[in-house]
Amino acid sequence: MFDRGNIHDEILRLGAIGLYKTSRSHSISVPPLLRRLLAVRANGTWNDSFYRGATVILKQYGLQLHDSLVKHFEPCIIPHLPGYKTMLDKTQDETDRTFGWTCLNVARIWQRVERHQVAEELLTAAHEQLARTRGQEDRQTLEALGRLALTSKRQGDLKRAESLQLKVVRRLSRALGEDHWDTIEAMESLAKTYRDQRLNEEAAGLQQKALESRRRRPSRNPRPTLKAMFDLAEIYRCLERLDEAETLARGALEGQRSLLGEKHPKTLDSVSQLALISWD
Repeated sequence: MFDRGNIHDEILRLGAIGLYKTSRSHSISVPPLLRRLLAVRANGTWNDSFYRGATVILKQYGLQLHDSLVKHFEPCIIPHLPGYKTMLDKTQDETDRTFGWTCLNVARIWQRVERHQVAEELLTAAHEQLARTRGQEDRQTLEALGRLALTSKRQGDLKRAESLQLKVVRRLSRALGEDHWDTIEAMESLAKTYRDQRLNEEAAGLQQKALESRRRRPSRNPRPTLKAMFDLAEIYRCLERLDEAETLARGALEGQRSLLGEKHPKTLDSVSQLALISWD
């Protein structure tokens, strides 16, 4: 079976054979690094030892990159994700303080490619190791727990997602305070999970709390606050609290008009949302 990693290897193998044949029939100059990468044995097969050695180093380095750097390396990392998983399974060491961070990095990418079952295994290992070495209220530990909740949600287990997200909100509130951006985003994620279960009263209370926290925090980008207003307005509409819903939606719409202009697609979407609330 060919996955993207096998295809990657096959392309290099064919390139090695092509380079070997071309160099024998033509006088060409090949850079030393490329010649080592695409070396061919005497029997005409690709000598991939240089490539394999370099790949192992890149994998080990890529596994422990900060998330902002992983995004840049992601196109190169994705073809080799199965190999990363195997490597982690073989090298798990409870005394290695980097193991949890490594699992978290790889799980992030598995989530982005919608392989949630594999991500769940890695996130469980990441959370257990990070909680043991960094503590239950460490931000990386809580990120692993939040991502585990998201994985449960993507697989349809809303109750488990709710339980995990509630733990994240409580621990972030203790560790960072209710007005920290991480806490606010965790509250909004939990409110969304409540809404997905039609628990609109619970969602309204938490979304209101998140909105109040956003309003207390100065920000150069008002868009998340405007979105939070629309989200709360939609919850109020579901609860038939239409006057409150309309007031919030109108305020958010005015903010979007000032920020984006009258004809911006998001502004037009907001006009439609307000019309739906007013119609009710």
